[in-house]
Amino acid sequence: MIKQHKKAPVIAAMALTALLSQAAWANEETTLLAPVFESNELSAAFEQSAEPMQMLALSEQEMNETEGARSPWGAVANVWRNTNFDGYNPNTGRIAQIRYNGPPVFRLDYAPNPSPSMLHMHFFNESAHRPWYAPWQKY
Repeated sequence: MIKQHKKAPVIAAMALTALLSQAAWANEETTLLAPVFESNELSAAFEQSAEPMQMLALSEQEMNETEGARSPWGAVANVWRNTNFDGYNPNTGRIAQIRYNGPPVFRLDYAPNPSPSMLHMHFFNESAHRPWYAPWQKY
């Protein structure tokens, strides 16, 4: 019988949250300084006529491409759409696998391996086996 550590589910949840949040914010652009514009650049940016401006509606494609582009909920929705969860596979000993845009991000296996525990995990496409109770160790 495998002895389960009391904090293992919490550690696994924290690791999974860190991995998914990193993927969610990886495409966000960050700028530390606001751009500085000269007065002639600002006047050229805006129309100087007294006529009212006309606005154009976005096409369906433009709306889909920019949907939630800057909101945190849009980033979460994007991660959720591109994440796949694979379940138990008795042939390989896989208990669960999480994939983001195709390749695996996290995999939990119960099979013989070089580590001391049959229950082990893999992060991304690494071949190293990490025991469930010490994910920082590689075998």
